[in-house]
Amino acid sequence: MKIGITCIGYESKDLLEKCFVPWNQIKKDKNLIPEIESLRICFAHGCFEETHKLGFPIYSTDKTHEVAKEMCDQSLIDDLIIYDTPQKEYVMWTNNLLKLKESGIDLLIMVNIDEIWELEEIKKLIKYVKNNELVDYFKINFKNYCIDYQTWVDDFIVPRVWFVNKNKGLKRFYQDELVEYEDGTRDVNRSYMTVPKHLIFPKHYSWVGTSDYLKRKLEFQRLRFGICSYSWDQVNDKLQLNDEFYNKFGKLKPSLNKD
Repeated sequence: MKIGITCIGYESKDLLEKCFVPWNQIKKDKNLIPEIESLRICFAHGCFEETHKLGFPIYSTDKTHEVAKEMCDQSLIDDLIIYDTPQKEYVMWTNNLLKLKESGIDLLIMVNIDEIWELEEIKKLIKYVKNNELVDYFKINFKNYCIDYQTWVDDFIVPRVWFVNKNKGLKRFYQDELVEYEDGTRDVNRSYMTVPKHLIFPKHYSWVGTSDYLKRKLEFQRLRFGICSYSWDQVNDKLQLNDEFYNKFGKLKPSLNKD
């Protein structure tokens, strides 16, 4: 199995240095997961159009793009794309896919820069995928950290793994994690499985960090989607679940779990 890892990032130097560690372990020692013939990592640095509209620069102020160049020189990243204009997220994912397809990958795995996998989780994922090759793609249930590094919610189940050659070939991303195939079908028409949480439950540090980072993310979400499931608690000066969001869509607020 030839695997392509796709990732994009901006203002995320510390996470960039962590997220590829287990994947590079596999690259260096093929005996760790014998089912993997090759593993290639493609990383793109770019500022989303919405982020740029909020006044943020094209290049990361924390030099994420410079760290990515250094990692590429060290072969910790195989394919590197650095954009000098604002980009749509799904376009960046598509360009990563096209770059990885040039190397003949069989399986595409999306690793968001704030998703940290353990080596044992990757082993279990590959075994599960190999045992279920009839479906088109797989969803992953993430341990979704929010507010602080001990608090998490269990409500983040998203597509992350796709067979590249199904349905005449994986063509493009048309919206963030959603894909279209060469035969004209989209993921909504295709079969998938959710990897059981008791097998793998990777950490997703999506809503934790500095106040500036979280407030920027809130602004981004409101600009792109009009509303966000989180808001800022002005009294306690911290992130909180947004009652307005859950009332608007008639959803139950998730339970806040503690490590």
